[in-house]
Amino acid sequence: MTFLAVTWNMKNFLLMVALSIACEKFYRSVEIAESSCAQLLGCSQATGYPSMRKTCKNVLRLNRATLRKLSAFGVFEIDAAFSLRLLSALVPYTVMLLQFAFFTS
Repeated sequence: MTFLAVTWNMKNFLLMVALSIACEKFYRSVEIAESSCAQLLGCSQATGYPSMRKTCKNVLRLNRATLRKLSAFGVFEIDAAFSLRLLSALVPYTVMLLQFAFFTS
């Protein structure tokens, strides 16, 4: 029974790490798109392409206005540091429970 619980918790932790990595890749791709649009708007050769300039302006405006990091019900943000924050919160309690378990036996 204990083996199943440990396996289940490890699976859940690995899924959270995978989600954190996927979210961080998404954030980085959005940053790359923003920097590319900013470079295109600053380039003097892009003045001949009004539709491209309009698209870049829309991308920058939408990212500035509505882009936020993904969150779990607004409680915490999902990013690359999420798994580290989760571990830093769980490890002290686990150590304390292990100390109580070894102290009583």
